[in-house]
Amino acid sequence: MCGALGGCDDAAEARAPLAASASGAALEPRAASSGSAARLAPEPAGSARVEALAGSAARGAGAATLKDPLNPTRPFFATQQTYLPLPEGWRDARPAKELQFMLSPAERGGYLPCEAPDPGFGVHEPKWIHVRPMGNFIVPKHLKLDSSGGFDLVVHFHGQRPARKELVRTGEDLVFLGVSLGIGKAYAPPFHDGKLFVQLVSGVEKELTKRMGRSAHVRRMALSGWSRGFEAIGEVLTQPLGAKVDALILIDSFHGSRDLKARSLRLAPFLKFGRAALTGKRFFFLSHSAIPTADYASTTETVHWLVSELGGKPVPARRRDALGLELTDFYSSGDFHARGYAGNGKLDHCAHFGVYPDAIRAVAARWKESQAPLEEL
Repeated sequence: MCGALGGCDDAAEARAPLAASASGAALEPRAASSGSAARLAPEPAGSARVEALAGSAARGAGAATLKDPLNPTRPFFATQQTYLPLPEGWRDARPAKELQFMLSPAERGGYLPCEAPDPGFGVHEPKWIHVRPMGNFIVPKHLKLDSSGGFDLVVHFHGQRPARKELVRTGEDLVFLGVSLGIGKAYAPPFHDGKLFVQLVSGVEKELTKRMGRSAHVRRMALSGWSRGFEAIGEVLTQPLGAKVDALILIDSFHGSRDLKARSLRLAPFLKFGRAALTGKRFFFLSHSAIPTADYASTTETVHWLVSELGGKPVPARRRDALGLELTDFYSSGDFHARGYAGNGKLDHCAHFGVYPDAIRAVAARWKESQAPLEEL
């Protein structure tokens, strides 16, 4: 998808952001510019009863709201559609025509999503450390190893620079490894035999062993991907190091075949991981856009398919999120979370980095809460 939309230049830092942020503060959702109304405004739910499908629901003087378990301070707004049965065929429906538009930078509060303001490195050392052959990672200034030398690692595939910005905004002191192959490159083949991923992770461990003065090793991992990055993650999940993966974060990065048998086979590792997330054994976050695709299933179709396979149904709702994202539906159960957004252009694809902080904070909180070894899946 990345190449088709033209852009996703991971080699370039933000060259001319429209709204600078010297303080590095989080990019909060901002209202549309004067004379430009949000396209998916919340619809009042009237006196309809709110069913708390993703946590307890709250009712206020205006539109009814539904709690977001990942960010309780920012609830979803219910619409009339929230209370109606989903249309027949929702699982396999392609992105709706009315959701296929692209907000301008002005309507996004002055932001170009792929060139969001750079917060610097925050709680991390202010430089990338290279690991062969194509990895780059950053280290918290005050990294602490556990008694055995263990540390937790976030590995992001495709778009390491925008992902780094959003991770830094969270203030979480996590080791972050970025892996980018370039625009339009396939991510599955290089990671198919497992050797490349082992080399990258071992490279981080060796560098941290030198820095810390004692043996350092990865304890748990979160794997995240944007655009085609999910392809690498699908390979890693079937390999020995996949046993250390505790969390997945896929931001507009989940595609499959329109042949359901082929899709089920190819995406089986993700389905298995999703089932574990339902019970809290793992954490899984996905987002999808409304970008249509011709020869393969869009992120809308593939995320909805996964939700259906897990026994769930997306809930129509509205919320304006970071970088101009406009929520259309959500589903949360256990530690599985899916979020759907409008938009069908390059800016919309890039804007999904705006949801990365919520997912990273959730993973960080999960890791702080428990140091127990991962259960086998």
